[in-house]
Amino acid sequence: MATNKTRRSFLKTGAAGVIGAGAGAFAAPSIVLGQTRTLTISTWGGDTEKAIKSFVLPKFEKEHKAKLVFDIGSMGARYNKIRAQKGLSTVDVFFSTDEPVYNGMRTGLFAEVNKGNIPNMADLHDWATPTDGFGVGYGLITFGLAYHTGLVKNPPTKWADMWRKDIRSKLALPALFHSLMPALLIRSAELGGGSASNLAPGLAQLSKLKPKKLSYFWTAWAPLLKSGDVHVAADFDYYIEGMKDKGYPVAWNNPTDKGFATYQHLSIPKASKNKGLAEAFLNAMLDPGVQEAIANKTYQGPTNKKVKLKPAVAARSTYGDRLKNIRFFDGRSIDKKRVAISEMLKTKVLPNWS
Repeated sequence: MATNKTRRSFLKTGAAGVIGAGAGAFAAPSIVLGQTRTLTISTWGGDTEKAIKSFVLPKFEKEHKAKLVFDIGSMGARYNKIRAQKGLSTVDVFFSTDEPVYNGMRTGLFAEVNKGNIPNMADLHDWATPTDGFGVGYGLITFGLAYHTGLVKNPPTKWADMWRKDIRSKLALPALFHSLMPALLIRSAELGGGSASNLAPGLAQLSKLKPKKLSYFWTAWAPLLKSGDVHVAADFDYYIEGMKDKGYPVAWNNPTDKGFATYQHLSIPKASKNKGLAEAFLNAMLDPGVQEAIANKTYQGPTNKKVKLKPAVAARSTYGDRLKNIRFFDGRSIDKKRVAISEMLKTKVLPNWS
């Protein structure tokens, strides 16, 4: 059993990141360009940056006589930078999950897009535009339960399984400020007889857990999976599929009481001086060929309904039948309560986890 000192060391949070890759041809909107311009893309590093540079950048720069430059970092740090630069943003396209988008809409940071400059939007699933024109979802992922295939004899199949005696002290959970922590609190509240408007039972439920690790990204808890200190983790499907490809002894289950659906989202800061060019970039990211490549490489579900994934990839992505068993949370409502939720978790739950 871990000592309190060891447990505290396990609870240190990691850095956030999301991977993606894509390739394919894309139709460009009719935009009049003068001399070469620069389009600044705020995104995660690693495979996301590499994919854009390898598969989107060459064709995009040639067709639009533009140069792509990158602002790389974790989602929170990048979003705070846009907030600090309000009215003077140097960013033209912002990659994120859907959570900061609602905050940016409410506080006037993001612009509505011109759908005429993004013709691929016409081919998106109805659920792919949750922000009423303030950008668009280019991918869909699901938050569920991962487990060590060699150490967990009875794999978790529902959210309540996290409280099982053989699991509750062998968990990796999202950090307090993780974008999915409010959803996990709401589901915990429901399991305790509460609801999204009555979170007290959820705080009590979460306090009963004794997680080994809190993190933003799978690489923070992966070593503990290998060592046997973590048996179960609440995390995204596409992270786990990538881990499987790397040889980790891990599998992922979409809970029978529904996994949490999360968009990979593209937004345009209102202060961008290159809005038309940014919209052309969004259109490129929504191209069926690019989206199929993203799914093939990283198992992110496509938002363009023209994409037909091969069975082997479809079975590992948020796509097809899995769409029947996912749950979208009210991002606008959560955004308004986010500060209060984080404070409640910090004062009423975290002390019990330390």
